[in-house]
Amino acid sequence: MHSQPSPAFGPQVLIRREFYLEQFTLEKEIEDLPVRLKKNQILNNVFLKTKIFHHSKSQKTMKHVILIFASLLAAVSVYSQAPNTWTLKAPFGGTARWGAVGFSMGSKGYLGTGSNYGVGPFTTTISGNMILL
Repeated sequence: MHSQPSPAFGPQVLIRREFYLEQFTLEKEIEDLPVRLKKNQILNNVFLKTKIFHHSKSQKTMKHVILIFASLLAAVSVYSQAPNTWTLKAPFGGTARWGAVGFSMGSKGYLGTGSNYGVGPFTTTISGNMILL
């Protein structure tokens, strides 16, 4: 994504923030998040932490997802435990914004709302498998 100068508001600076995903099992605690994630927690931004659990005993070994949301969103990265690597996924299909909301349900990820300075609130919602493992 590129930021274009706006004649009405002067040059705009695109601030890159990332969506972080980590697979974990039921036994894994949030304190065990990768060091890269902890280092990228940005001052003055609050990260929301959401654990999604399947309560069935038959799904005990199934991997689960923890989503960490930044207040500015521009790119999506996925963490894989086995090789201990981060993979940049398809770019977020919308404009970089603050106050965006994102969540996963089933096998899909959903991103929407938010605002950017000078344009006002966004009402679009983008869904797809761009953040799936």
